[in-house]
Amino acid sequence: MRNTTFEFPEGTVSKKNKQTRQEERLHETKPRNGQQNHAQQVKQARLQAYDAKLAERFETFDRNNDGTISRQDLEFMADGILRALAQNPGSKKGRALREGARQYYEGLARSAGTSPDGPIDRAEFLAAAESSLHSGMRGFDDSLRPWAEAVIAVADLDDDGRVSVDDWTQVLTAMGADQRHAMASARGLDTDRDGHISTQELLAEARRFYVSDEPVDVFSA
Repeated sequence: MRNTTFEFPEGTVSKKNKQTRQEERLHETKPRNGQQNHAQQVKQARLQAYDAKLAERFETFDRNNDGTISRQDLEFMADGILRALAQNPGSKKGRALREGARQYYEGLARSAGTSPDGPIDRAEFLAAAESSLHSGMRGFDDSLRPWAEAVIAVADLDDDGRVSVDDWTQVLTAMGADQRHAMASARGLDTDRDGHISTQELLAEARRFYVSDEPVDVFSA
């Protein structure tokens, strides 16, 4: 009796199975690649937003508009803050502010791979901020926290843990903001509208500015 069982040509089943598996893997790979590309695009967009924010900060430090910043630029800003608030540079707070400026600059120089005695250009500043500060609390605590805390402490004239909107406006003006912008930024931080901003709130705002991708106003931190 003739065998009527359907017979595949030799090798056909294995070839078809192999082709099917390849097609399945291709369909699985496409969504994964698409997800990876989207994630990369999101990451790149966030990094660009961060760089744009920090580029504005660089401009406030570059006091003589020569395209670089130096330790003297940060010390000059510190002295301007002290003058704006009629504080003595030789006082405990004054010394802490200048020391904070030094630590901040030296931390940037280390991250940028440059000498702490030399200038840092815009590209080096952004690279240093990305590597040491962006999404990293340790970098903030190591190099920038002393500066931020010292600025806030100088503005807390009566040491009650609060800074008046007027005094913070003076600080922001000394850091390069125009009077109108400075006042708007300071008032924006006074969430309970009592004319004061807590020192902890100011420190948290500085942390948000330097560590996160959020579009925090350059003159709010």
